[in-house]
Amino acid sequence: MAQNQEEYRVSITGTKLVINDYIYVRSRPGENGKFYWDCRKTRRGECTARAITRQIRDEIRVIKGPRESVHSHPPDHEEAEAETVLNSSKRTAEEHPEIPPAQVLRSEINDVDPGVLARLSDRENIKKRSRRRRRRNLPPNPKTLEELGEIPDKFAKTLADETFLLYNSSDSNDVEGRLRHIFSSRSLPLWVL
Repeated sequence: MAQNQEEYRVSITGTKLVINDYIYVRSRPGENGKFYWDCRKTRRGECTARAITRQIRDEIRVIKGPRESVHSHPPDHEEAEAETVLNSSKRTAEEHPEIPPAQVLRSEINDVDPGVLARLSDRENIKKRSRRRRRRNLPPNPKTLEELGEIPDKFAKTLADETFLLYNSSDSNDVEGRLRHIFSSRSLPLWVL
């Protein structure tokens, strides 16, 4: 019998589900918005607990949770919180590609308990994941001048919101003769393409 949704603390972090400080990994999608989850320790043979959720619009309902499928280990608040912090930093990096990963990480772990910090991956690993997530919303790096084309305004500004692309001759049909002077108004030209 399914428990009332208010009895569970639920959050989804990417392909992981956290219910009352137990972490589940997505096992398989079902029909009609159902998702099946296995305890994170199932693959190591340490636990056999499973969960079933159903997503109805923006709401996640637990059909089968820790009360119906009992874990062979206690919940781990610090590990669950570390998973939430990690996912939050990746989401922030994806939504705000202009913020450097080190700054995202500092803001996310600012008020985190020391026990949770101990459960996080090392900083370089977290920054690497954030950079990977951030690249999802960035255009691919051009390999030729033809691929470069017109540079969108949001990529022609510095972090201080200062325009640094002051001359772009992309209006010219002559690709070989195209020039882009890249510099800010406060500095000398940095380079010319």
